[in-house]
Amino acid sequence: MKTKIYFILLLSLFIIDNGCSTVTIFDDVEAQLEVIVKTTEGNLVKNANVSLYLTFEDWQTEENQVANSTTNADGAALFLNLEETTYYFYVKKDNQNNTLSTVTFSTPLKINQIKVIETIIN
Repeated sequence: MKTKIYFILLLSLFIIDNGCSTVTIFDDVEAQLEVIVKTTEGNLVKNANVSLYLTFEDWQTEENQVANSTTNADGAALFLNLEETTYYFYVKKDNQNNTLSTVTFSTPLKINQIKVIETIIN
């Protein structure tokens, strides 16, 4: 029952902000980020490596990674218990990456919210 209510809340609370979606959760949970990875043709990418960095410089050099995840069958990598800040993310699968696509977001993550961002690898 709780899962069904949570799913309905997720569907009904999407807010579009700067090309990404934000879902508000009415529980006391840390900020969360979901990165959805697609190809240039729009296909979801399974088993892509997604890394989070706090600064653009760390993203450029791929140093000081703060979190890492792998996309699931739906092309999504979920990061839980994050700080309320902005992150840079690097996606890699085989010889493809997201350096020519979305690599960050403008509004910081917030407690009780899941920010959902799409990026393209090529």
